Amino acid sequence: MRIILATDPPWGQTANAKQMVELAHRLQDDLHTVYWMPTWGFSDGGSVTWEGIEILPGDDSHGNDIIKHHVAALAAHLVITRGWGSQFPEYGGSDFAWWAWHPDAVTRKILRKTSRILAVSGAEADALENISGVFPFVIPRGVSSTFHQSELAVTPDMAFRQNHGIPEDAFLMSAIGPQGPHWTRMLDAFKLFREKREDAVLYLHTDMERPLDLLAYGAEIGLPPNAVSIPHGYQLHRGYTDAEIAAMYQASQVHLVPGMAVQPILEAMACGTPVITTDRPDAREVMLLDGLGALVPPVTIHETEPLLDIVGWADEMENAHMMDETEMGRHSACCQMAVMGHTWKSVYEQCWRPALQVFEAEEEDRKEKVPLKGAQPDEKRTSAFLEDLGFDEEFGFEVVRKTNMGGNSQDEREKNQHVLSWGKHPNVIEILRQGEDDFGRYFFDTEKFVCLKDISEFTPEQAEWILFDIRAGLAFMHANGAAHCDINPRNILLADTHKEGDSWITGTNARAVIFDFDFMQTGLSRAVASLCDYDPLHPEAMPYAVPVMASGIATRGFHRVVTHVLNLPFEKSHATSKADMPYQQIDGIGERDCDERWALLQPDVKGKRVLDIGCNLGYFSDRSMREGAESVFALDRDEYIVKSAKLLHPETLDGNCVQMDLDDQLPKGEFDVAFCLSVWQHTRAGKRPLLDLLKTIPTVYWEDVNFTKGDLERMGFEVERLAQSERQRNLFKLTSKVLEAAHA
Repeated sequence: MRIILATDPPWGQTANAKQMVELAHRLQDDLHTVYWMPTWGFSDGGSVTWEGIEILPGDDSHGNDIIKHHVAALAAHLVITRGWGSQFPEYGGSDFAWWAWHPDAVTRKILRKTSRILAVSGAEADALENISGVFPFVIPRGVSSTFHQSELAVTPDMAFRQNHGIPEDAFLMSAIGPQGPHWTRMLDAFKLFREKREDAVLYLHTDMERPLDLLAYGAEIGLPPNAVSIPHGYQLHRGYTDAEIAAMYQASQVHLVPGMAVQPILEAMACGTPVITTDRPDAREVMLLDGLGALVPPVTIHETEPLLDIVGWADEMENAHMMDETEMGRHSACCQMAVMGHTWKSVYEQCWRPALQVFEAEEEDRKEKVPLKGAQPDEKRTSAFLEDLGFDEEFGFEVVRKTNMGGNSQDEREKNQHVLSWGKHPNVIEILRQGEDDFGRYFFDTEKFVCLKDISEFTPEQAEWILFDIRAGLAFMHANGAAHCDINPRNILLADTHKEGDSWITGTNARAVIFDFDFMQTGLSRAVASLCDYDPLHPEAMPYAVPVMASGIATRGFHRVVTHVLNLPFEKSHATSKADMPYQQIDGIGERDCDERWALLQPDVKGKRVLDIGCNLGYFSDRSMREGAESVFALDRDEYIVKSAKLLHPETLDGNCVQMDLDDQLPKGEFDVAFCLSVWQHTRAGKRPLLDLLKTIPTVYWEDVNFTKGDLERMGFEVERLAQSERQRNLFKLTSKVLEAAHA
């Protein structure tokens, strides 16, 4: 397989990088093609190879903007990340298979988009299961062979002490890693201990100045300078090799792990060095036997992290100091035995290789299924598939099976349980059966219907009953405190429907059915649930928005179905301020409530010749004709908006609705009334000619972003302020002073 590894740069000294380097070389030994994309530190491009691995450039957002291009260009089968889980918002999903190994923050978003979450411990696996029921592969941290057998030519402990000026007879304790608040409490404990044992030295392998100045803190609490040893500054930033770090562990009588890290526990124990750390589930899982060091219960849990017990740590330091050579030897042997299962050879052969074999089998199974939501290009993945099971004798009709291929299958099962708990409704899909396939993936069976997205032409009668049915299904969901949140033509199915040639035929039992509850939100009030599906951009609805809405790519909601069944092409238009959302409301859905505007304006159009400038979807033109206007001339600069307006109002807007850009030309003819609502600011060159045109029309209904009543009066109009629009803009009725003067 072609596999992209994404984490810290491979030449870095971080635990994430070292773990992935070990994995990379073993993948290569198994003849997989391995690429590496650093999520930071290499974003300028170029061709780089590191230890036989091609390095791919990342970008400034953890590779989010470039990873899909890497996958496509290399035809990669799998992306594996290590750490930084919350920094990968654009990974996975239907674009490519993503395995997140030990993400730093496991959220529902990560669970939804990963093919697999790889837990590093049983404790983490339990936590994942509690989040959403997903039980991941458990692939523990591996320990390099360097920590099991030192590569130093001289006795490592003596060499390490000499290099760092530590007396040969000192009782040496060490700590390694990024430092933080836990480290000052560790120094407090060491101070208590050293007051009894002046031969004790604490070696701190960390950046002593960031974020805390540990040397200054040690002096502040009264630790003598010779009680604390630190690495050479240059060598620390250049990077100690694994052999040098192993020498540190072996030179120490005890290794201290004050924070939440687990890797140093494993490495120290592999070197035969017992550990003192704060008791917590992941550490307890490693140090589950007596004779491996000490787990000190925390004082309390502070901001989800255990708070180090200073007195308890000092006592355990004293216990370690009192051990004789025999006891220390027993501890050392027990430590090495306890982590044998964490050797990289063992981790790869027992965990990684079987997991990858399962993945390859899943991919073969994937190829035999049909994408759920329309045809996909060969290279395009999808997270859910339909399998046509054919006629089912138990139910007496055609049945299909949806199988979720992502990492959120149990999450979907939870949503389906809500749907089942409500009882049946003719416009909500009925779940006939559910279970798990051979790969542990959740599936459920439903009656076979036609997807609304696959049909593009509808008669007015068909559009009417489809919209009626969907409203009924949504009302049922909202009454049960649930919002679908992803209403669009792909998630609507049509029953008793078939195609004949290019046409589709509906039977006597035709109905529209709501499907696919992946993004459903439950436990909502009826009002908020309704906003989520009917007014998805409302501030109260946005917290529940699906990812494409949250990222601003597109909207989801009932309006998507309205525009689809009405065959409106305005989605291609630039005349809407929000992606695919109608500017004027259609069937009660859209940005602007034109019924309310008409009521505010109360325009007198009966028997009048009406000009509708910037007509958008044609509400004011159509309403004018229905209110008795003699004629209407409607114009808009966007061709798709004009086409949509004609489709929405075929009886009143046909030859009298045209595409026209006011910067290029102006309408000709005589008019009695004009609507010019929020148009002026969109013209570039034609402001003066447009103004001159409006002065020839007796009555103009005007909305504008900038002008006040005084401004419009100076422009040559008598001005009556009528009201404020829903956008809190002034609505005016203008009467031309030029015409008044001419009549006088």
